[in-house]
Amino acid sequence: MSFSQGEHTFEDGILVVGEKVRAYTAASALSAGEPVAVSGDRTVDACSTQGPFLGVAAYDVAAGEEVAVIQDDCEVRGIVASEAVSAGDGLVPAGSGKFQIANATDGDDEVAIALTSAGGDGETLEAYLCDATGAQE
Repeated sequence: MSFSQGEHTFEDGILVVGEKVRAYTAASALSAGEPVAVSGDRTVDACSTQGPFLGVAAYDVAAGEEVAVIQDDCEVRGIVASEAVSAGDGLVPAGSGKFQIANATDGDDEVAIALTSAGGDGETLEAYLCDATGAQE
């Protein structure tokens, strides 16, 4: 980031619509669109498949840097799928910085809804973050 560039420019345009964005400290290096969870006092880290989902990182950061986390009631683009996803599918963190289809039989509560489709692992899509609560019920 240059000195003439704003601190939070969202140059990749990950935030499409929404206003719930909060600042935290990154516990490790994070990538834009990566699902995150609380890992310490005002600190976030990559969200595992088991951890409570807080939101997605708004941009790439190194460990120890401030990161904006986009939370519920926001529409985002550029999140990465771990499998083929259809528009309308409920999504949960898959680990490895990706999202997978929620499986109700496994007790997965969707945290996002796919707004576009992804053909397979590693493809990006747009989603609506619907349940970035920071705690599991």
